[in-house]
Amino acid sequence: MTDTATRAMTASETAEILLVTARVMVDGEEVFRIVNNTENITINGQLWEAFPFTFVLPGEGGDGMKTAMFEIDNIDRRIQQEVTLAAGKTVTAEFNIILASSPNVVERGPFKYILRDFNVTKHKVRAVLYDFYLDDLNIPALAYTPNNFPGLF
Repeated sequence: MTDTATRAMTASETAEILLVTARVMVDGEEVFRIVNNTENITINGQLWEAFPFTFVLPGEGGDGMKTAMFEIDNIDRRIQQEVTLAAGKTVTAEFNIILASSPNVVERGPFKYILRDFNVTKHKVRAVLYDFYLDDLNIPALAYTPNNFPGLF
């Protein structure tokens, strides 16, 4: 994290604004590039659309939320259309934290997730975020063969 971001986060008052960007892809093709801001922003020459959303990481304590969530306000017809078209496909998202004063510098991230378990209402679209590496993980790591599990055969 840059010194500017560290000072902004630890100061009792600051003019700095932390923003979260979200790049949503369906089968590797970008469908949304959004920032939780009230106005569009240009990052490294690319326009990021202002859009209200929440990116919540799971709590570390015993009583906190156990899953990461992505919740976006359902204010644009494109959102529900993309969710419908994405049925049966791999939906991924990449999140970054930036400062509004220096949007080309990534303060934290990228945080990469697979989006599943979509819940669409007229007000919100919610998805559970799963760690990106879980898509490549074979569980169980061992194959069920007579040599590995003789009690099953």
